[in-house]
Amino acid sequence: MNRPYVYTKSTCQGLKKNQIKYITLKSLLKHKFSFLIIIAKIYFEKQVAFLSKTASSLTRSVTFVTYTLRILIINPMKKIINPFLNSKNGNCFGCSPHNSNGLRMDFFEDGEYIVAEWVPQAHLSGFKNVLHGGIQATIMDEIASWVVFVKCKTSGVTTELNAKYRGAVLTDQGKITIRAKLISQEKKFAKIHTEILDHNGKLGSQAEVTYMIFPQEIAKKKFEYPGVEAFYEPK
Repeated sequence: MNRPYVYTKSTCQGLKKNQIKYITLKSLLKHKFSFLIIIAKIYFEKQVAFLSKTASSLTRSVTFVTYTLRILIINPMKKIINPFLNSKNGNCFGCSPHNSNGLRMDFFEDGEYIVAEWVPQAHLSGFKNVLHGGIQATIMDEIASWVVFVKCKTSGVTTELNAKYRGAVLTDQGKITIRAKLISQEKKFAKIHTEILDHNGKLGSQAEVTYMIFPQEIAKKKFEYPGVEAFYEPK
């Protein structure tokens, strides 16, 4: 009997069940690679659809992990010394480790950024376990001043701070990251971008801060600016 590999309903009429089974099996064996290709295509399309739905969260995770690895392994951050500890400014609410009621922030330099890693405390909460918005603004103002110290190589005073709150920064989830960079510097003013990243590396708040900056001679004479070298470990 000459058995074709593909049969329609009409051509199968009159054949015995075992003959139909034999024909179907042989047809499948002959075309097994086509079936495998079809199955693989379906699987691939499903995976692409799944990845497309989660692309934004994956991108954020990869960016955060890459940033962390770069900090820890490839390009470790440079510690910034607080040269004001033994001066009249040694009790600063934002940065002094001696101020028991303060934030006790310390800072690092990471390329164009000044970075601080900080653990918020429960008594600084506003609504439930959310870090108070006023404290967040204070943190961003504080780190902006260190951009002035290190990047502008002088001192200054805040003239404007425009804060935007993008998400909840929690006080019971551990360490958060604050970072800032210099956007522009003119003769009398410096503009600084600051941001707070929550414990997952997600943007919680950001601010554009404007500082009025002083000539270095005035900064040293009136504001005890020690010079940019004082913010680094001696080589």
